This record gives sequence, C-alpha cells and structure tokens, in this order.
Amino acid sequence: MKRAAKIAVVAAAHAGACLYLWRAFLQPWTIGELALGLLAGHIFLDLLTLLIHWTVDNYFTPASPVIGSTVYYFREHHDKAFEMFNRDYVEGNFRNAGFSLLIQLGMAAWVTGCAGNAGMAVAGLGGAYITQIHKWAHMKQPPRPIALVQRARLLVGWEFHNIHHADTARHYGLYAGWFDRVFDRLRVFETAEHIIWRLTGARAVETRLGDFTT
Repeated sequence: MKRAAKIAVVAAAHAGACLYLWRAFLQPWTIGELALGLLAGHIFLDLLTLLIHWTVDNYFTPASPVIGSTVYYFREHHDKAFEMFNRDYVEGNFRNAGFSLLIQLGMAAWVTGCAGNAGMAVAGLGGAYITQIHKWAHMKQPPRPIALVQRARLLVGWEFHNIHHADTARHYGLYAGWFDRVFDRLRVFETAEHIIWRLTGARAVETRLGDFTT
C-alpha cells in the first residue's frame, strides 16, 4: 500500500471516531450516559485487542491468507521487540486503523444513543493507536501524560507488558490489560485452548497446558 493510502486510512479512522463523538451529542444526553459509553468503549477495545492478539499469536502463521502480514509483524516483534521503533506512527498503525475503520463503518447503522456513539468513538480512536500504545508500553519512561494514564491502569505499561516478552503465553493485553487479569483468574484461555484442540486438533503455539494430548 502506498504511503498516501496509508495516511488516508489513518485519517479516515480518526474522522470516523470524531463523527461518532459528534453523534453522541446530537441528542439529549447526561453525564452518566456519556461516562457509561466511554467506559463501555474502553472495555470493548480491551477485550477485542486481547482476543485478537491471543488468536493471532497461537492459531495463525505468516503464510495465513489475508492476515499473514499482520502475523509476521507479531512474530517479528517477539524476536526483535524494538523493531517497531523504526516505524513512524503511520507505518506502525495503518493496519489497526484500517481495522478500526471497518468496525466503525460496520456499526454506523446500528449504534444509537449517546452511550453507544461515545463508546464507538473511544473504541474507534483507541483502535487507531494500538501500536502506539504498544510502543509506550515498551518505554520505561514514556511521555509524562502517558505514564500517568498507565499508572492509573487505563493503558498497559512496561511492567505489565514486559511479562508477555518473558512468557509469550501470558499477558496478551495491548490496550488496558483489564481482561488479562480476569482471564488469568478464570483460566479462560486454558479452557478455550482445550476446546479448540478437542474440536479441531489445532494446538496453540504458546500453549498453557503442556503436552495435554498424551
């Protein structure tokens, strides 16, 4: 994809998020409804990015159709964690911005009300910054405003994300990391991994269950 097209995708994702926020205020609204929508969007994006990261890491390869280049990026990152710093914002984020844009377009006719539109604004804008948030999580000293947000556990930070690079079967969260903690306690990924193996025979690349086929 040419540079101009990548910039257009990123710009469109930002514009879409702004449009959702504008729609949130086009109708009667309350502070409570707005706060609920913002929180819901934050939670939705945290869950979505967690599930995507776990699935891509464990059940796809760089040869997979359509998403192979994205899988390659994830594999490269595990081997060369700081390679991402050689890419600027556009090069690092145009793929997730494109995915964000697709979701925004797909939900446009279905989302209504202040809370729904505010939630999509947060999810849409946050989705366009996933790789940038990931970069900040590799910095021991990120920009001060980002560090404050990380300390508030609204975004993943270095201490949280570094665990994934020490043990790639854990801490898949790329946004807030809230669901990682919940999934660990409930053993959600262990259960999902076992069900997938039983149904398809496919084994997770980074298994949490050891040699459970014997």
